[in-house]
Amino acid sequence: MTETGRPSIVLIAGYSGVGKSSLVKEINKPLTESKGYSISGKFDQYNRNVPFSAIIQVFSNLIEQILTESPERIEEWKNKIRDTLGANGKVITDVLPELEFIIGEQPPVTELGPQENANRFYLVFQNFIKIFANQDHPLAIFLDDLQWADTPSLELVKNLIEDASVNYLFLILAYRDNEVDSTHPFSALISGLEKEGFRLDKILLKPLSLENVNELLSDSLRRPTEETMSFAEIVYSKTRGNPFFINELLKQLSKEEIISYQKGSPTDSGRWVWNLEKIKNTNISDNVVELLVNRIKKLPPRTQETLKLASCIGSNFDLAIQAKILGATLKETAEALMETMQEELIVPIGDNYRLVDSMVEIEKNQDKNFQIAKSIQFRFQHDRVQQASYELLNDDQKQSLRLQIGRILLENLNEKTLEDSIFDVVNHLNTGSTLITDNSEKRKLLQLNLQAAQKAKLSAAYKPSKLYCLQAKELLSSLCKSEKDCWNQEYDLSYAVHKELAEVLYLNGDFEESQETIQDILKQAKTPVEQAEAYNLLMIEYSAQGKYDLAMPTVIKALKPLGIELPTSGFDKVVKKELEEAKKNLKDRSITSLLDAPTMTDPSHIWAVNLLISAIPMAYNKEPALFPVICLKMANLLLKFGNLSDSYGYSCYGMVLVGQGDYKGAYDFCELAVKLSEKYINSGGYTKAANILANYSSSFVKHLKFSEEINIKCVQSALDSGEFLHGSYAAMNDASNVLFQGKNLEILKPKINELLKFVRKVKNNLAIDTILGTTLILSNLRGETGSHLDFSSTEYLEKEYIDLCNDHQSLAPICTFKVMKVRSLLMYGEYQLALQEAEETNGMILYLGGQYGPFEYNFLYSLALAANYKKVSPDRKKESVKKIRENQKQLLVLAESCPENFYHKYLLVEAELARLEYKNWKAARTYEAAIREARKNEFQNDEALACENAALFWLSKGSVKIAGEFINEAYHRYGLWGANLKQSMLKSKYPEFIRERGTGLLRTHRTISSTTSTATEIYSGQTLDLQSVLKSSTAISGEIKLENLLDKLMKIVIENAGAQRGVLILKKEGKLYVEAEGSISKDDVEVLTGIPLGSSKNLPISLIYYVERTKENLVLRNASQDEKFNKDEYIKTLKRNRFFVLPLLNKEKFQEFCI
Repeated sequence: MTETGRPSIVLIAGYSGVGKSSLVKEINKPLTESKGYSISGKFDQYNRNVPFSAIIQVFSNLIEQILTESPERIEEWKNKIRDTLGANGKVITDVLPELEFIIGEQPPVTELGPQENANRFYLVFQNFIKIFANQDHPLAIFLDDLQWADTPSLELVKNLIEDASVNYLFLILAYRDNEVDSTHPFSALISGLEKEGFRLDKILLKPLSLENVNELLSDSLRRPTEETMSFAEIVYSKTRGNPFFINELLKQLSKEEIISYQKGSPTDSGRWVWNLEKIKNTNISDNVVELLVNRIKKLPPRTQETLKLASCIGSNFDLAIQAKILGATLKETAEALMETMQEELIVPIGDNYRLVDSMVEIEKNQDKNFQIAKSIQFRFQHDRVQQASYELLNDDQKQSLRLQIGRILLENLNEKTLEDSIFDVVNHLNTGSTLITDNSEKRKLLQLNLQAAQKAKLSAAYKPSKLYCLQAKELLSSLCKSEKDCWNQEYDLSYAVHKELAEVLYLNGDFEESQETIQDILKQAKTPVEQAEAYNLLMIEYSAQGKYDLAMPTVIKALKPLGIELPTSGFDKVVKKELEEAKKNLKDRSITSLLDAPTMTDPSHIWAVNLLISAIPMAYNKEPALFPVICLKMANLLLKFGNLSDSYGYSCYGMVLVGQGDYKGAYDFCELAVKLSEKYINSGGYTKAANILANYSSSFVKHLKFSEEINIKCVQSALDSGEFLHGSYAAMNDASNVLFQGKNLEILKPKINELLKFVRKVKNNLAIDTILGTTLILSNLRGETGSHLDFSSTEYLEKEYIDLCNDHQSLAPICTFKVMKVRSLLMYGEYQLALQEAEETNGMILYLGGQYGPFEYNFLYSLALAANYKKVSPDRKKESVKKIRENQKQLLVLAESCPENFYHKYLLVEAELARLEYKNWKAARTYEAAIREARKNEFQNDEALACENAALFWLSKGSVKIAGEFINEAYHRYGLWGANLKQSMLKSKYPEFIRERGTGLLRTHRTISSTTSTATEIYSGQTLDLQSVLKSSTAISGEIKLENLLDKLMKIVIENAGAQRGVLILKKEGKLYVEAEGSISKDDVEVLTGIPLGSSKNLPISLIYYVERTKENLVLRNASQDEKFNKDEYIKTLKRNRFFVLPLLNKEKFQEFCI
């Protein structure tokens, strides 16, 4: 481990007393030599309800070691721990209060739901452990007696082993294999880890054989094996070779002088002797516990009482508590404990026991001595000794002693220390609870049980939490004659107990019992809010069980008393009404001003929102028509009555606005939700809000890279808050979006692998399957598969991946994978396969509703239809064009809302449409426009595809030289993207066009457009190279004479621009001249001899001079309304005043332009 850094897990199995702990001491020696930390903890057979008991021992031990270090080192630890735990420090200090000696008192953490709390607890604890396990100081953790481990401890161990980021950890797990059968939780843990492929080294310690026992006796008694064999046979028959039992048996025989050392003469050192007949005839138990019981009974009464009391306290105990309970002085108690030490029944923990001698003048220094006594700790030499001591007590004595221990502990604890020791106190008091007769003490114990239940629940210890709740319910029953009387006489306690019990029963999977408890609450609840709390849990349970037919009626029933009615039909009308209500509630306030709105305080409104939030996942997946209604109801409650720390209602409202096409409003409300969660310091709320902002809103108004930034923060927030559901969604969308964005694939590979690790860690199959799909695409694009049609990874073949998704009923991941695959097939020229995949995907695209994926699909589907156009029937051609135009309507709206993400896609499809309709000049210009926009917005994948499509267009026109320029540009763009396979395919197909370090013909120019231009003008913001224009014109017309070329050129420009009139202006020796003019009303273009611009009265002179100076395209849809140009004399005289002025550049210098 210290060499490789990878964690090591060793399982040590064997019977009690076989020597597991001794072996661990030997294993730990090399680690101690390497300056590592070695810590240990032991699960207690009589305190199995204490969550994480051994884990707490382990890290209390570690903290004690750290507290011995220098002030400088403590400061380093403080900074490390604070930096790692962040705002979640109290998650750890709640179970390890000693940590406050290093990092100080921690602020409260955000309240979360039960599952999120569990997620957070395990993750924070894992991160805490990782602080101490590193190359400088490896960490060895020894956990003993796993057969008594509580379920939360086993879950923590499992998570720790599965965490790939944990290094330099040596985990030793010891257990009694004879007490762990195949149904035991620890056995299930081990088999599960082995199935996952984890290496677990096993050591099975067997009892000593007869030969081993004989050798042991021979060495110990210093006699030949021939002489000790008969003795060994008797010992072996009694102990079956158990080392601990052998040791105790030999002690017993020695005390009874059946074994003795016989002194010799001055010349003889003497020897050990034994009496075989006595050994055979002595009544020695063949049960080690019985042997120990008999041994303890022979001790003085004071020593026996000390051992009995200690066995009730636990495997570890201190001098102070012993003295308090025994009612003896510290010195008397210390003397009794020293006697048990001499008998080797207990052993001291550390060296503080030597301080006993310093406790003098007890009456004068009682307080000081009590503090010393608390630091003097002991443990039983073996759990069999504790067991034997405990069995000396009858049931009544056990109950009485445990009650006495609990009362004394309670008396000596303040509110803070009680919270730290709540499990110990409550477990002792519960054991003796039947002896309590005073009702006020019963009420106090009931409340303590509820406190313990809540603390256990926060640490994901659901089974102990359930037991504390059941104990509370039993105590409640003892206060009243009947359950009905309890509800009448002790309503607040009854409600609190039943509510807590219902929840922990659900968390333990006891759905039927939980639902019965909820029904009891609903029958007795006094207020709609109390009913709402019960209904909320009931609805969550129904959803968890898949009983959606019961869940939705439950929501409707719960909301009605709170004044909220959900419809069962006519959803569209309700949506319309709620949208109008939302506008009315917003009034004249800006969306940003809502950040400072007051906080909602009315419990009925708060619970109405909570119920609606709980209903969202169910509505989204099973009742989609109801989803917008629920979202709008939430939004109206927030707008009307104030904000909540969980701002999810505004996020959902944003999703509805996306569906309404109000992308800006959607973004503003989703952003508001994020800011509110930050304002209220709600990390779980932030995770949810950030996921919606990044993946259901921002991409419609902002560049996709903004979504990536938010998703990164969202995943980190999920790690902090335990809100793994939305964190997983953010991770899977991030993996898809960065591929859609065309980021470098080599950089993406480690990023996507990290995202995959995260979603696997939190076990979200939907997210796992989605990201796995991106790894298949990534492998294909990078050329890591067998061929361009091979979509597989090192983990899965394509078919295996699809089967996996189907097994998980993960249709959305399949859909995302297919969308990405369509792009790849288009790139590879597999047009028929691309169209086939696109059409198969059409039926499932709704599973990606509201995300970026469907619009990427829209774009790629149109390209697939266009690519197959020439090979289909005339009827199919019409259908294809119709479908492309339908897609373009949607893409145009998005291009106007967010040109950064969609405008270049819209342009590329427009270019393809122009190609299909033989509008060649329009196609040429629009390909270039698409390329420029894609480059400007860093969509390298789309830019490369547009370059290649442009090249294919020019090849179809026979213009090989121009096509070659585009092929070369596509080659380099695919390379920048990291699509190695496609790059090699292009080089193989067009070697003559590839210049490894060449520059293509295209250049990017700064773009400007009038305030009145929009994305509907496909030429706006684009600049053409004069050489390209001339070459294109020549290629299209076949003309080389300038007059004929200008005639052809003007006709093409007027036709493709949809203009009524066109003018060509040339710059000569610094002055502008009108060279050609044409219109749709004339067949011929008038080629002029060069009329000075100043002599022309029928041209907008101000526009022409503006473009001459800015060298930018200018599109005016209504020039008379533009303040810059409405004073132009020509514009004043026109009724129609739409203009498109296009500069033609050669080597970045202005040469001429068309108007």
